[in-house]
Amino acid sequence: MFRIYMFVFTFVLVVHFIACGYWFVSRTTDPEFEGVWVPEQEYLDAGLFEKYTRALYFSLVITYGNDLKPENDVEYVFSNICLTLALLTNAVIIGSATNLLSNMDAGAVAKKTQMDGINGYMRFRKARRRVGRFVNAEGGRSFLDLSILVFVNVGNDGHSEGNFICLLKKFMPPDTKAGEPWKQWPNEEVPKGLQKRIRTFYEYLWESGQDSHSSDLFEELPEKLKLQLNIALKKRLIDQVPLFKTFSPSGTIALVQNLIPSIILPGELIVRQGDPATCMFFISRGSVRVTVPETEDCDDEFPEETYIISLGAGSFFGEVALLEEEHVRTANVRAEAFTELQVMHAADFKALAEVFPEFKVRMAVKSISTSRMKAGEALGKMKARGKNFSKGNSRSIRGPAPRSMKTMRNTVAAVKANPRAATGRETREKKPKMEILVERLMRKYRYMET
Repeated sequence: MFRIYMFVFTFVLVVHFIACGYWFVSRTTDPEFEGVWVPEQEYLDAGLFEKYTRALYFSLVITYGNDLKPENDVEYVFSNICLTLALLTNAVIIGSATNLLSNMDAGAVAKKTQMDGINGYMRFRKARRRVGRFVNAEGGRSFLDLSILVFVNVGNDGHSEGNFICLLKKFMPPDTKAGEPWKQWPNEEVPKGLQKRIRTFYEYLWESGQDSHSSDLFEELPEKLKLQLNIALKKRLIDQVPLFKTFSPSGTIALVQNLIPSIILPGELIVRQGDPATCMFFISRGSVRVTVPETEDCDDEFPEETYIISLGAGSFFGEVALLEEEHVRTANVRAEAFTELQVMHAADFKALAEVFPEFKVRMAVKSISTSRMKAGEALGKMKARGKNFSKGNSRSIRGPAPRSMKTMRNTVAAVKANPRAATGRETREKKPKMEILVERLMRKYRYMET
């Protein structure tokens, strides 16, 4: 856009100088000589605006190649200079502007090309299923090579379909039987819902300034520059997550190199209760919803769930996968909007912990995870006692989130040291002390282990 402004400014500047030159030449001409170059007496006596308007008109006319019939040598020289300058200016501006506009539209062209390829592939899958039905109806099996179908137009009219069936018959064995199942080419079709989600994913990539081929753009960069680029792209995440601030610079760099980006669509299930825990997730953009299913039916995609908490950018979940060898997820985590995650696998974290001693700070993560598991256990006990926490008219677990891990650790330590002071009241005799304590912590910190 800056280059376009520069082109406009250059054109206006050239026109202005030509207008000033015209007025200077016209005043040097003999006033008694009658011609186009000599302004009328009324313009000579007019104000500055009228004079400049006449000069500007002359400049615009001569800039577009029109000649105002010079009469003397001075006018001829000035006209030649103006025509040459106008020709060069128009050539440079028009050529550069055309190239600039084509480059500005290059992104849209690339997007359209990619989307056309995706839509074409899914249409191709649909065409394969349709052609398979025709061959089944006509009978026989086909040994047609896949490349032939690319050049055959299977349209909506019966003529093209009939031609294609005739073409298939040329490749069929002579002993084919009518009605025999066509097993050489399976009937495959991309569901419409899946097609829509695929298109939505690619549209989000383009709107967010990302590209599915962006990883291939910097393959030739030196490793040091790649590392600097990776850190620069993930700097916001490093600043948002308090856990990273406990690492040394070298430890943070090593951790960032092992983070794998992932984009989750709205409503997509990221973590399912009961699945093995193998990785931890950091949220760099978007938000997720942590819930606990009301039933243990794993086949239900959208079961009745109890809302626990919503996590946004800078939060993390699934950290228990880094602390224990074998552990299963205890809650569902679903994306509320387009969510960009950075994934840390347990094997990578274990290898880093062996190299960097400061990664023993994972014990701080373990303390948070322990508090979340206690909150989950307390939730299960309350549900067992008949308290309703279902979605809709439920009483969700709410309260201010902890300001930092340090605050959480200090609070848990203080509660363990003096449970009576932490609760702020005498312990009820009907419930154990620790159960009351856990319930209060759960309501205060809104956390649950995932």
